[in-house]
Amino acid sequence: MLAPHTILHSPSVPVTRIDAGIRQLVHDMETLLAACQDPEGVGLAAPQVGKSLRLFIVRPNPGDPLQVYINPEIIKTYSSKDVKKRAHEKEDADMLEGCLSVKNVWSSVDRNSGIDLSFQTLSGKKRTQHFIGFESHIIQHEIDHLNGILFTQRALEQGKRMYRIEKKGGKEEFVPIEL
Repeated sequence: MLAPHTILHSPSVPVTRIDAGIRQLVHDMETLLAACQDPEGVGLAAPQVGKSLRLFIVRPNPGDPLQVYINPEIIKTYSSKDVKKRAHEKEDADMLEGCLSVKNVWSSVDRNSGIDLSFQTLSGKKRTQHFIGFESHIIQHEIDHLNGILFTQRALEQGKRMYRIEKKGGKEEFVPIEL
């Protein structure tokens, strides 16, 4: 689904049964995420494929196993002073965020540096896990989708500048969007 589709601006409902239909939805979402190359997708929420369910998938790097989060809830947040960055992690302020449902728009978004997340796995097991850095950023973006919030709304609320990519002289360049 592409913005401004209504489902992208509406809160999703909890998954009540993890059955063959949910497993098929996850499979279909995984196939779609793998096919996203320009830009490469790292996460996909059920509302982005037309299903108003509290479910999303994440694959931060191409070789990583697919992670499935059902009925996720952030139970604790951590600021940058609470989280020791890994040596390879970029600072959040340097990270431009994009979305498969909002074509060719990019912006930085202030997000928590770390989170504790409660969720169910595809097998129905309840888990709590701690995330920092890029994974934390992706998960917060996907949870926003489940709550009917797009990253562009967050960027506007935070007074952030938005960009689009233009090809200039054979190279791609981020160009500010004038609002």
